[in-house]
Amino acid sequence: MQGEPAAPAVPVVTQKDFQSVPLSAAEVHVWPDGWGVAGKRTAFWTDDTTQTKTLTMLGQEVTVEAVPVSWRWDFGDGTVKWTHSPWRKPVSLERAGFYHVYSEAEHVKVTVTVKYEGRFRVGNGPWTDIEGTAEKTSPPRDVTIYRYEKYVVGEHCKKQNCLDENRANR
Repeated sequence: MQGEPAAPAVPVVTQKDFQSVPLSAAEVHVWPDGWGVAGKRTAFWTDDTTQTKTLTMLGQEVTVEAVPVSWRWDFGDGTVKWTHSPWRKPVSLERAGFYHVYSEAEHVKVTVTVKYEGRFRVGNGPWTDIEGTAEKTSPPRDVTIYRYEKYVVGEHCKKQNCLDENRANR
């Protein structure tokens, strides 16, 4: 009817809106903590956290829920792997479900990019799926990969501790 106020516009969260939601970055966990050995397993995992953010759109409160669905690991040596699990800290390196084996000693920066699917609701209304996905990349985690060396020493060196001298003379 004439003279009645128009109904307020109902916000819709688009993929572009979803991609601009300030999601928290995942944290890269590594075991051993911050290092590994070339040719051996280095285990990785991150958190599996659904994030909820409250925004104001068109003057209305909108709740956005972001659910992690996949993880893209960049191991810093040119190797990238996608997983559908964030994994967990393993009981031992031999039993690690998710790991990487570096081929050489080096310093690397490891990142994980989490892909999220989302949904939203206006006020206490019903949830609506958001078309498309959003991604958030972690800050790089510094990892040092060492070369494992075995030394065979004679009885003299065992008694005199000349292993350190041999390393210094290289």
